Amino acid sequence: MLKAAIIDSDKASRDLLCGYLDKYFKDIVVVTQAEDVKSARAGINEYCLQLVFLSTELNGENGFDVLSGVGNSAFKTIIVSGCEQLAIKAFDYDVSGYLLKPVDPGLFVNAVNKARDALLAHNSHDIIKDKQNQINSNNKGDATISIYSQNGFEVLKLKNIVKLQAEGSCTRFFMSNGAIKISSRNLGYYNFLLQFDYFIKVNRSEFINPRHLLRYEHFERVIHLTRQITATLSEHYSKYFKNYFRIEPDKRNGTNG
Repeated sequence: MLKAAIIDSDKASRDLLCGYLDKYFKDIVVVTQAEDVKSARAGINEYCLQLVFLSTELNGENGFDVLSGVGNSAFKTIIVSGCEQLAIKAFDYDVSGYLLKPVDPGLFVNAVNKARDALLAHNSHDIIKDKQNQINSNNKGDATISIYSQNGFEVLKLKNIVKLQAEGSCTRFFMSNGAIKISSRNLGYYNFLLQFDYFIKVNRSEFINPRHLLRYEHFERVIHLTRQITATLSEHYSKYFKNYFRIEPDKRNGTNG
């Protein structure tokens, strides 16, 4: 599912776009709406969005001010405006589309499809690039991954990642130095890491780095990791987890549950 925001001071316009999304795009859910710059920024910063529908006029405020005041810029923006003359300015903000009010449903569908295709292409390119980083690494200790966050992207060493945890459509990275990094990509995006034996999936929303395991409490199903970080082992993933740690019990103090 893609998360979207609709930002417009006109409730009728917001309702219209919600109706179009519900009718034509079952995989897009509107998680926040706003009618002024302040609440729009708050909503965008709270959710890891993929799509933003933005009006150029918000109760007398400039809608473009929303884009200059948010941290997460990984989303695609479709401008919805009653003013054709603002189209040139809109593309200075690298928007994905520009729709004039009243919004034509056919043009709306085309604009959303274009934005969605751009998101998918971007994600596919990043996955390929990240996989190459892992495969081409001559030393596993130096293998890295790029995570996409509020200000762009950051390169992390895999050996320093203790745990990955799903947070809505984002992923939290718990680091060995105590830091927590947030990526705008969802946990499923990082599934390929499992192919390289760097991480183990212990429940539906968490991966752990087995190199940071300290102990496992069998009856409580609690996994204790570096920096007092913990995870819960679900029944579904317990067999693989226990088999994994039986492979080299001497390196992990025999903590196989």
